[in-house]
Amino acid sequence: MNEQQATISLPIPEEWKHQYFQMFYDIASTAYEQAKNDVGEKRFLTKKEAASYIGISYNTLQSIIEEGLPLIQINSKNLIDREDIHKFLAGKKITY
Repeated sequence: MNEQQATISLPIPEEWKHQYFQMFYDIASTAYEQAKNDVGEKRFLTKKEAASYIGISYNTLQSIIEEGLPLIQINSKNLIDREDIHKFLAGKKITY
């Protein structure tokens, strides 16, 4: 089957090009970081990494650890299991 592709040209003012480039760059960067997280490169995260993974501040992470998010302590290192994050957050879901 022969498919034809249509091309549409949209003129963009020169002053908008940088803004569009930055917007697309930010979207692509966010998607890349999310895909990296979804692949599960690392199962155990530091507190800083866990806060970034969830998309919350470090102080908010400290609060949810106090609420019951399990923390793994090995010597002086604190780690959080991604699976524990998912379980903890699943328990926080609300429906209306």
